[in-house]
Amino acid sequence: IREAMADSDPHAGLRRLGFLFCHFWGYDLHSLASLSGAASGDAEFAEGLAARNERRRGGFSILVGRLVKQGDVRARKARDLVDLLFVLTSLPVFAQLATGKRSNVAIHKLILAAVEDAVRRAGE
Repeated sequence: IREAMADSDPHAGLRRLGFLFCHFWGYDLHSLASLSGAASGDAEFAEGLAARNERRRGGFSILVGRLVKQGDVRARKARDLVDLLFVLTSLPVFAQLATGKRSNVAIHKLILAAVEDAVRRAGE
């Protein structure tokens, strides 16, 4: 994650971050989904998991801020873009795309295309 955040090109950083989360979710999807489901019965665990997920949003916020500074994203669209990137790279989205025996590589390509499209639209 550190390398993605340090990349001098925020577009490349977003691609790296997207890849990292796709790789993470795809490594052991069933265990991660079970772990996420366990949070519904344990408020303290759910709070910790939510805080961990919010760090992902923070990373996207930093990269999107850099895209705004270089003029690739409109400032008024930045918050919505961060939220959309957060959702697109979430475990539930990955899990839904994994139905029908789609490969992790195919899922990553779909998510990356959606991320790139969202960034493009935020710059319009």
